[in-house]
Amino acid sequence: MENVPMPNLQIVINKVQVGVRELSASNGNPDGILYRAEPRDFYDVLYSKLNEPLTFTSNTLMNDINWQEFSPPAEILSGVEGFNGSKWSIPQLSTIITRSIDEAASRKKLGFLEAASQSNKTTSISTPSKNSQVSSSSNITVAGPSRPKLETITRDKDISSIEEQQPSRVNSELSKETNTTSDSGYISAAERYHSESSSSLPRQGYSKLAPLARFIKMLKKRKHKGKSVVAEPVGECVSCLDDFAFGDMVHVQCHDYCKDCFERLVITAMETESLWPVKCCLNDIPHKAIVKNIKPNLAREFQLKVCERKISAGDRIYCIKPKCERWIPNNWIDKGRKCASCPSCDTKVCITCRGSWHANMECPHDKDFQATVSLADERGWKQCYHCRIFIELNKGCRHMKCHCQAEWCYVCSAKWKTCGCTEFELDRLVLSLQLRQEVAALEKQLQEITTRQEDERIRKVAEEERIAIQMVEDFERREAEELGREAERDFQLEEAIRCRREDKRVTEIASNFIKIREELNVLHHSQKSRLATRSQEEFQMLQEQENGFYKLQKRHLSQYDHLEREYRTEYSNQERQFRNEYDQLREEGIRVVKKNTEKLEVIWKDKPDAAYNIRVAKSSYQKKCIAAFRSREFDRDIALQEFTKNFESKRLSLGRYQGLEDAEFKQRMRDEWREWARNKVAEVRWFDAVIAEREYMLQTLENEQYTMATAESEIGRAL
Repeated sequence: MENVPMPNLQIVINKVQVGVRELSASNGNPDGILYRAEPRDFYDVLYSKLNEPLTFTSNTLMNDINWQEFSPPAEILSGVEGFNGSKWSIPQLSTIITRSIDEAASRKKLGFLEAASQSNKTTSISTPSKNSQVSSSSNITVAGPSRPKLETITRDKDISSIEEQQPSRVNSELSKETNTTSDSGYISAAERYHSESSSSLPRQGYSKLAPLARFIKMLKKRKHKGKSVVAEPVGECVSCLDDFAFGDMVHVQCHDYCKDCFERLVITAMETESLWPVKCCLNDIPHKAIVKNIKPNLAREFQLKVCERKISAGDRIYCIKPKCERWIPNNWIDKGRKCASCPSCDTKVCITCRGSWHANMECPHDKDFQATVSLADERGWKQCYHCRIFIELNKGCRHMKCHCQAEWCYVCSAKWKTCGCTEFELDRLVLSLQLRQEVAALEKQLQEITTRQEDERIRKVAEEERIAIQMVEDFERREAEELGREAERDFQLEEAIRCRREDKRVTEIASNFIKIREELNVLHHSQKSRLATRSQEEFQMLQEQENGFYKLQKRHLSQYDHLEREYRTEYSNQERQFRNEYDQLREEGIRVVKKNTEKLEVIWKDKPDAAYNIRVAKSSYQKKCIAAFRSREFDRDIALQEFTKNFESKRLSLGRYQGLEDAEFKQRMRDEWREWARNKVAEVRWFDAVIAEREYMLQTLENEQYTMATAESEIGRAL
């Protein structure tokens, strides 16, 4: 199997603490920690002369250990008897040590819940498959959909069933709560019914017969038009909440209306200028869409109202006739004659005073005309009796001829030759005018002189009053400044005392919490040292347990050597036995051959061919002896081979047993080392989380102390 790079984790144990750090990735066995040539592959050897820390190196990543599943180390609560709040008059300090464990665990769980919530918000749940997918890594599993999705679907079904069981009540409440608003512009069905209903029965929401009546009405319409009733989609009017054919409704930007409600919406906006222009949910409805979906008569009135509302309210002119009161368009206004004619009743309206037209007279409410009359009276101008224009006489007689061809007398303004005025009266009129102008000039000069004198007197009096007031103000200002300086000195003194007291209080709090942190750090250092001491003892105990592997190997080697010695000894004994038997048989054969030879010599003595017959007899006996020896040698080889085969079987059995015993020992040590390492990682995580939580709680308590000190200072300042 090809080696896979895995991250390494190293646990370092020195005299003061236990540390966990991640090493760079290297090629290691993907199955975790394994024995190799030497049994000590779990840790680096500790050289006592170098006094190096104990280190445990693992090629299995254990950073994702859920340390909450492990019990907190006992050292985390050791030595806490002397850490209490009575020394600094802060009772809350006594609970920091014990509460920090629960708070750290709760904060971890809260982090898990928040992560799960974010995951549920951002991750869509897929359709469950037949087989759940599991990745190649042992700690990553991809499963099917989660249970909350199914519960949500069930809950939605229950809610929908409840809503289906109570449609009339919901619709009635909706109908009751629909009001006339300035942003939408439509009137609720209930209000409209109460305001213009012709039925004697009160309506609350939907009546029981209304849906049936509407459905029958829709059937009749579709029957006349030859369309399918079922095929036509149905929509709901946002105003009356009734259902109508989708094609018969008015569709605006945000809602749908029936024809009647839409026309009522337009009429309401036309009658109430605060609701203009026609809107739905603050969105203006285009004029083309309005004209397209209302009746022709209402469309003409709407177009006229659009032209009317384009003009500001102060510039509009309306008919003064009580039964008419219609707006008069600009094309019906004669600005030269200052007359506006109503297109409906032909009533003439003065565009200046908005009253009846003055025909051949100037409007008495015209401020410009009144100023002109006053100036004409002062200058002696006369007004033409025909065109009412003012004319000034520079020289000449009293006979005036206007540009309108009217002739009249300048003295009395009567038509020419209809009065008895003379030139003498004209001279007297001119003289009186001159005298009046001179008197007016003198009066104006006198008025200017009087005004200047009065202004000078008022200026002098005002100057005297200003000087007197200035003197009083200077005196009061100096007195107020003196009082202010005294108050400022008192305030600065009080502020200095308060600031000194506040600084002293803040300094005392800071000093106390510095001492508290120092004592807490000493406590943490002591707790970490105790954890390191216990971890070293556990480490060394595991080392001692692992040293048993050497004893196991020695015992296995001793068993193997003993079996080998037994084999060799027994093999040698059997060979020696076979050799002795062979020697005995050979000596016995030699003796028998010698004895038989002697007998044969006696038998064949003095006989012919005696030597030949004796030799033949000896040769035959020797062949029999050789065959017997060979059979004996074959039996010996078979016996030794069977003995060797039995030995090999015993050796293989012993090897298998020793291999299983080695594997069991290795697995047990591997599990113990891994569990020990997981415990160490969890204990370090526990220490980190609890120490961080204690620091957080201590910082919170310090902030509360500062806040209380500031509040006391503010209360003292207010008092």
